[in-house]
Amino acid sequence: MLYKNHKKTAILLLSTLSISIQAAHAGSSFSSSGQVNYTINNITNQNNPGSTDGLEIAALFDLDANQSYSSSSGDGSFTITPDQLNSVSLSPSAGSNFIQTFQVYGDVNNGTVETYQLALIDLNLANNSSSDIYDIEISLSYDLSSETLGDSGQSGVSIDYYTDNDATSDFTGSELIETFSEPLSLNNASLNSTDTLNFILSPGSTHAIFSEIVIDGSLTAVPIPTAFWLFGSALAALPALRKNQAIRKNIPGSAV
Repeated sequence: MLYKNHKKTAILLLSTLSISIQAAHAGSSFSSSGQVNYTINNITNQNNPGSTDGLEIAALFDLDANQSYSSSSGDGSFTITPDQLNSVSLSPSAGSNFIQTFQVYGDVNNGTVETYQLALIDLNLANNSSSDIYDIEISLSYDLSSETLGDSGQSGVSIDYYTDNDATSDFTGSELIETFSEPLSLNNASLNSTDTLNFILSPGSTHAIFSEIVIDGSLTAVPIPTAFWLFGSALAALPALRKNQAIRKNIPGSAV
């Protein structure tokens, strides 16, 4: 009876170890995002206090299809959110803001994923008045995050921002974060910051702030054959089987 119990234990060990090791192989994935927040902090009409009748503000999100690409093989897949144009008119008043998040996710269990995506997130201002002069303050906040998981993965998120006006050419910045995965390990990174811009918008003039977010990622996953795990499980169970044989020899009346 004792021998039979140990035999059952060894068989259970073999099957459980095989299943658990196979389950540990979860492929590779990445999830990276960039968020931009434009906030109107102050608008002052120097010639007509309190009036913003001639001021227009619009925000735009768009993907640059000419500089973006993606490819996959096997069961590799990726998701881009959002994947279409978004244009919004903002109220020309303090406190108005535009928040846009751009995210790319990739996943593979047997194959590859390669992607490079460029998103444009802009804020455009136009003074349509013939006499009003606006003193404007705008803040740009951004939040970058990236994580990778699995056998072989890499992802990065970067932001570059600038204006189209020589008078505010010093309003510029660039940041980058990258993550790399190792087998069965998770790596993540994040970064956030805020910059502030002050400028004068004279009659009939325009001003634009440009933010470019790039997200790239690459994944590779190749499952190890089931036979390999079974072989490894058998090797791991050998000590238990040998112990069972020794116990069996000490049981009176048992056959060797």
